[in-house]
Amino acid sequence: MVNIYCFMMFRMFLTTQLMLSAHGQKCMVEQHEVDGECCYPCHSGYKLHGMCSIMRGTMCVPCDPGTYTAHENVLKKCFQCKVCDPELGLVTRRECSSTSNTVCSCSSGYFCTDTKDDNCEKCVGPRVCSPGQYVKSRGLNSPYPLYNSGTGLSISYLCISPNNSGK
Repeated sequence: MVNIYCFMMFRMFLTTQLMLSAHGQKCMVEQHEVDGECCYPCHSGYKLHGMCSIMRGTMCVPCDPGTYTAHENVLKKCFQCKVCDPELGLVTRRECSSTSNTVCSCSSGYFCTDTKDDNCEKCVGPRVCSPGQYVKSRGLNSPYPLYNSGTGLSISYLCISPNNSGK
């Protein structure tokens, strides 16, 4: 009698857990919920293919050319690779791969004014500081400002006067 009671309690507990997992999914630590299903993440360079389920598991496919994922993920689409726009003074320093985005830097004669994760977001051309002004900022692609000894002018992207009004 006790065994039947224990069996019935276990069966009720199991049924309750299955119903909860079907409607209020609680995924295991290494899983992520996607569209109500628990999925294991895809490796970097891959994306989810179709729906994952308890029966089928997680199916991952490589990112299409020109797209990437840098980390484990449960994405259905890979990220579009960045294009370094030469019109903005940007050049490609490292090509996009399935696991990393394109990395841009400034073309020769330009200076980077905005970086994010070792990637230059914005370049500006050089400026000539007038006599009496000095270089406030040299640009991130140049260890020192260019200096024209014939004219005494410093070339940079930001000049400042002694009274702190930038040019």
